[in-house]
Amino acid sequence: MHNFDLHIALRVYPGVSKTPFIFADDKFRLFQTGLYSLVEALQDINYKITVILDRCPRQFHEVVKKAFSDTGNLTIFPLEDGGNAKSFLKQIEILLEKEDSRIIMFAEDDYIYEGNSLSILLDLLKAKRADFVTPYDHIDYYTLLIHKKNQYEVEFKGKKFVNVNSTCLTFLTTPEVLKATKNVFETYIKKNSDASIFWALTKEHVLSPGSFIKFLGEAFRGNSQYIKLFIKAWIHSPAQIFFGKKYKILAPHPSLATHMEKGSLSPGIDWDQKAAGLISRYEI
Repeated sequence: MHNFDLHIALRVYPGVSKTPFIFADDKFRLFQTGLYSLVEALQDINYKITVILDRCPRQFHEVVKKAFSDTGNLTIFPLEDGGNAKSFLKQIEILLEKEDSRIIMFAEDDYIYEGNSLSILLDLLKAKRADFVTPYDHIDYYTLLIHKKNQYEVEFKGKKFVNVNSTCLTFLTTPEVLKATKNVFETYIKKNSDASIFWALTKEHVLSPGSFIKFLGEAFRGNSQYIKLFIKAWIHSPAQIFFGKKYKILAPHPSLATHMEKGSLSPGIDWDQKAAGLISRYEI
C-alpha cells in the first residue's frame, strides 16, 4: 500500500566540492539554501524524507529538523563510515526498504529547486512517460559531444521534456524500476561513474560503432574522457547492455533545478536571483 506519493533520500556531506556559485567556502549555508528550496519544491506533495548525514556536525542535524518541522515524516540517518559511493548505496537500501511510496527520489545536497516544481515530475512518472526523470537541465546537454545526438521533445502538462542519455545522481524513478536496475546502480561502489551507469540503462552510445569511433578520435586528440565512460559501461554492466531493458530518462526544458557548481548552472534561469530570494526569506 502506498501511504506516500514520494520518498526522498537526501544525502549530505559537510565538505564543499569544487566551486559552487554561492558560499564557496561555507557548505552549511550552501546546504541550507538548497534545503529550503527543496522544502518549497515539495509543496502540496504527500512525501516522506530520509536525510543521510554523512559525518555531519550537529548544526546540520538541527537545520534539517527545523526545515522539516511541519512534517512528521522525517527520518535522520547518521552515517559514520560514509563517502560518496557508500552514501549512494545507502540511498538505494533506504528507498527499497519499505514499499510505501509510489515514486522515489535520490537527492544530493547542492541543488537549488524551483518553487513547487516536483509535482509535475511525479505526474510524469505516474503516467509512465519515462523510467527516470531529472529535475536538472544540465548545461552539458548543450555543450558536450556525448549529448549532441538528436534529442526529441515530449510535452507534458504544458512543460517540455527532452530525452537524454544520462544525468547526475539527483533523479526520480519508481521502486519497480529501481529494483530492476539495482545491480547496475550498485556498480558505483566499484568506481563506476553516473554517465556509464545511465548509458548501460539507456543503451545510448554503448551499442554504437559510430560513437566508439568518435570517442577514439577524441582520445587521440587528448580527451580520453568519453572512451573511458564507454569502457566502464561495458566492464561493469555487459549483461544489462546485451540483454537488459532499454530505459528512458527525461529532463525538463527549461530546468526545474540546478546543481550549484559554478560551471554547471542550468541555462536560461537567473539562479543568483533565486538564491538571493532564499537567503533573504530564510535568513541564511
